[in-house]
Amino acid sequence: MSAVSPRSLRPPRAVPKFPGLVLALLALGGCAEPPPEWIFVPASTYRCEVVIAVPARLKVGEEVLLQATRTNGPWQRVRPDQAVPGLTPWTKEPPARQSGFEVTGNLHWLVAPAGFATFSGEARRERTVRFSQAGRYRIQARSAFPTPATSNEIEVVVE
Repeated sequence: MSAVSPRSLRPPRAVPKFPGLVLALLALGGCAEPPPEWIFVPASTYRCEVVIAVPARLKVGEEVLLQATRTNGPWQRVRPDQAVPGLTPWTKEPPARQSGFEVTGNLHWLVAPAGFATFSGEARRERTVRFSQAGRYRIQARSAFPTPATSNEIEVVVE
């Protein structure tokens, strides 16, 4: 019987399978951006207004380009520790006025009565609406950016 050396009884050392990955992850820890010196929050007189435009008369099946503008402000520049809890801070001042697909593509569109309007287009793109049945409809939009807002309401007659 041969003698077994104590070295042969030790479990093999674990060798990292991805030593480069481990080093990269450690290096990323040092790449975090420092907190901003200033942020923007809604000022005491802040307002956010969304105005939509849709033709008042449409034909069944007609595809119509939706239009909207969003106006907001004023914004106040403060240090992060001065911000009121619960407000969404911005590191850059949001644009005071936006229009076109920058707005229509990120609004939540509402139609009453529901079930007869089909919206096309992807988020952050031009949006259109098409009605499948004649009638009177109310159309409105809600915005979540940069703060919540509900638009004007338009009555549309579809023939």
